[in-house]
Amino acid sequence: MRRLTGLVAIGLCCVLPGTPLAADPVWRRLGEGLREPGVLAVAVDPAEPHRLYVGTTRRVYGSTDDGAHWRTLLSLRGSTTAVHGIAVDAGRPRQLWAATEDGLWHSPDQGAHWQVRFQGLGAVHQQLLAVAVLPDQRILAGTRQGLVTSDDGGRTWRTSSTTVEHVAVHAIVASALHPRILVLGTSDGLFRSSDGGAHWERVLVLTTDAADAPPDNGQAVEEDAPLPAPAVTSLAADPHAPSVLYAGSVNGVYRSLDEGLTWQPMSRMGLTGQVISDVLVTSELLVATTKGVFRYATPPSPATGGAGRWEAFHDGLTSTVIHRLAAAADGRGLYVATEDGLFRSDAASAWRLGPDPTHLFDQDPSIRDLQAVAIRYAEVSPEKIARWRTQAARRAWLPTVSLSYNQDYSISDRTDEGSFPAYQVTDDKDLDNGWDVSVSWNLGDLIWNDDQTAIDVRSRLTAELRDDVLDEVNRLYFERRRLQLELALSPPPTQQERLERELRLQELTAGLDALTGGYLSRRLAP
Repeated sequence: MRRLTGLVAIGLCCVLPGTPLAADPVWRRLGEGLREPGVLAVAVDPAEPHRLYVGTTRRVYGSTDDGAHWRTLLSLRGSTTAVHGIAVDAGRPRQLWAATEDGLWHSPDQGAHWQVRFQGLGAVHQQLLAVAVLPDQRILAGTRQGLVTSDDGGRTWRTSSTTVEHVAVHAIVASALHPRILVLGTSDGLFRSSDGGAHWERVLVLTTDAADAPPDNGQAVEEDAPLPAPAVTSLAADPHAPSVLYAGSVNGVYRSLDEGLTWQPMSRMGLTGQVISDVLVTSELLVATTKGVFRYATPPSPATGGAGRWEAFHDGLTSTVIHRLAAAADGRGLYVATEDGLFRSDAASAWRLGPDPTHLFDQDPSIRDLQAVAIRYAEVSPEKIARWRTQAARRAWLPTVSLSYNQDYSISDRTDEGSFPAYQVTDDKDLDNGWDVSVSWNLGDLIWNDDQTAIDVRSRLTAELRDDVLDEVNRLYFERRRLQLELALSPPPTQQERLERELRLQELTAGLDALTGGYLSRRLAP
C-alpha cells in the first residue's frame, strides 16, 4: 500500500503542480472619507467603472478612483434619512437618482447638484425604498405605499394600480427582452406587469413573520407604523439569458425562466442565512445574506440529490451582514455594502474561493487540442470525407481506357491441278497480330457520380463515430477537471477517500490516453 500511495502522489503532483489548499483573503476595505460605517446602497457608473456611489444612513458619497477616496455629494437632515437605493441612468450616465427616507432625490451632473423630485403625500409616501430607470427613460420608484412612475424625468408622477397600492416596494426590475414587462419585489411577494405597469398580478406569494407582516391590500399604513419587513428584498436579471430573473427573499433564492411569469425555489445547500438581502448576476450568480456572500458554485447533479450548491467567499470581510452587491461593467471588481463599510474584490478572478484555480491546468492541453488529436487518431476527420468528394468529382475527367491484344492464325489447302497423274497440293498459312486501344468518357459523371451515394453513407457513419469520440473526450476531460478542482479546493477528510479520488483521476487520464494514443500523458510528462 505504501508503494501505491507513493505512485499516486507522484502522478498527482504531475497533474496538479502548486495546488493551493487554503483560501487567501480576497477583500479589502474602502472607506477614506466615509463618515458612517454602515453602507446601505452601492452603485457603479456603467460608463465610467472607476466612478462609484454609496448611500449610508445620512449621506450619498461619490468616488472617482475605484473607491479609494470619497467625498460627500448629498447630506440629508432628519432622524430617518437612510439611502436605500441609488440608480445611474445607463442612457444618460450623468443622471443620478437616490431613493431615501426623505424622498427621491435627483442629480443631473453626477452628484454636484441635487433637488428632491418626489416626496409624496405624508410620511409613508415620502419613504422611498427603491428606484429604477428604464431604457425608455421612465422613472419607477418604490415607496412604503406602492409604486409611483414618472414619464417626464421626475416632474410629474402617477401612482400605480390598486393591486400594489398599499404594499412596500423594495425591488424593481424590467425584462431586457420586453421592457414593458416589469417585476416588483414587495413586502407581500412578487408582482408582475406585462403592460408597463398599468395592470399587475401577484405571481408569487411570500410573507414574513406575523409580527412583521404587511397590511392587507387596500388598507393604508399609518405614518408612525414600523416599516414592513420585505418578503422579497431584491431582484436581478441575468445579462447572459435575458428571460431569466432571480429574486432574493426571506425564504431563499427564487428563479424564473420566463420573464417572471412563474418562479421556482433554488437549492439552499451550503447557504447559511436564509434571508437574502441582495442578488447579483455577473459571470456567476451571487447572493448576499446576513451571514456573508455566496456564489452558486455547483450546478444540479445526481451527487447532490438534484440540487446545486452554494459556496461562501467572504474571507477578509470584517462584517458578514451584507446589504447590497454591485459589480463594475468591465469586470474589474465586485463591491459589497456591509454594516462595517464598503469592501472590494480587486479582480473577477478573485471572486471565487481562494486564489484563481486555473493555474492547476497550466500543463494540461486544451479541450480543442485533445479533440483534434482524438479525431486524427480515430481517422474520422471531416477533411477525409471532403477529400473523398473532391476525388470523386475529379473522376469524371479521367477516361475509361480499354487495351486488348488480338492474334489470328489460319491455314488453307490449295490443289494445283495439272496433267494426270501429275498434280500439286499446297498449304497457305496466315498469321495476324494486333493491339486494340479504346478511350471513352462518361460525361454524365460530371453531374452525378454513383460513388457519391457510397460516400454519403460513409460520411454519415463517420460523423456518428466522430460525435461518439468527441462526446467521450468531453465527458472524460471535464470530469477530470472537476476532480482536480475538488482535490485542490476541498481535500477529502480521510486517506481512503483521497486515494480513491486520486485513482479515479488516473483512470480518467488513462481513458483520454486511450482515445488519443497517449497524447495526454506525453503532454504531462516532465
